[in-house]
Amino acid sequence: MRTIPRSLFEGTAEQLQSRVAAFRQAREDHKLTEGVPAPRDHELIEWLAASDEEFELEPEPTAPEPPEIPLQTRLEIAVRTHLDEAARALGYDGMFSAVTYAEEPAVPRFQREGRALRAWRSLVWAKCYEILAEVEAGTRQPPSEAELIAALPEIPG
Repeated sequence: MRTIPRSLFEGTAEQLQSRVAAFRQAREDHKLTEGVPAPRDHELIEWLAASDEEFELEPEPTAPEPPEIPLQTRLEIAVRTHLDEAARALGYDGMFSAVTYAEEPAVPRFQREGRALRAWRSLVWAKCYEILAEVEAGTRQPPSEAELIAALPEIPG
């Protein structure tokens, strides 16, 4: 069986098969005519139609599997997202923005929230790394992202 490179035909394998079959039929039908020009198609289609050899279109290239994201990286992303979502719920752009208010006395409410969020952030990361150390030591099963978030200290109310 001959394999046709994808660079020679833009379309699906079914479309290629269909065009070749249609061209073969057009050539057969043309045998019954006089004074009518012979049917024409792309030279690849004509060549395949004239050949008795079976053919297939080169398979579509498959995308490589994305690399496995290490557990620690996945969990750290989940924690960062959790922290940012908590800060956004209070009206900040994210945790980074919220903690910049910790030392800004101009608006006492923002300063209180900034200090509270900064302290909470530290407690969250300490717990996260404690859990990761337990996993590394083999004393704890690796948690899912949701299980890790559930094990973290709650945001101060």
